[in-house]
Amino acid sequence: MGLLARLFGRPVRELPPLLSARVLVADDDTYGVRIDRLNDHLAGSEYLRLVLHYYAQVLFRCAASPGPWSAVGDNLQSIMRRVAVALSIAAPEPLTGAGLDELTIKDPAQVPATREIRATLLLDRISRRQLTAEFMGDLAASEAAASVFVVIRECLRHLRDDERAELGRALLSMDQMYGAGYRSSDRENASHVPNEVMGL
Repeated sequence: MGLLARLFGRPVRELPPLLSARVLVADDDTYGVRIDRLNDHLAGSEYLRLVLHYYAQVLFRCAASPGPWSAVGDNLQSIMRRVAVALSIAAPEPLTGAGLDELTIKDPAQVPATREIRATLLLDRISRRQLTAEFMGDLAASEAAASVFVVIRECLRHLRDDERAELGRALLSMDQMYGAGYRSSDRENASHVPNEVMGL
């Protein structure tokens, strides 16, 4: 190890970005969503990973925040179980019951929002990913939870049928890990749990 590395530690690795998600939230249950490819050679599985990591980040936010966020996180997990089962059995409308019919989803350019979530999926070794996420504005817990299903809806457009089924199985595996003691309130589990289920 060189002198500078001994004095200041190893330099922080810059992780290559793969996908970004931007969710805008306006009044009257209006959402804007945009998913952008940041790499020209993306497999469909990266959209699957984006969903898993985004969901884990929102669960962490719910578990780590005071007030109503914790109860919303529990409800989000309950709804996600039903969505995961529907995806795993190739149900034609897997998001039925997630409440999307009560939302208005538009192009972000058409949403005059004051609340926003920005997330970027990063490559961290061949089999691991990281997600950076910013929750901006006075975002309500219910809005953060709804944004998970808005992101899923958008990502499903990029997944084949077999990848949708894989997403459902991965979400069920995440639920099992959380139930087995991997607490969603632990920051490291926001990356560890989704990475672990993709390695099963």
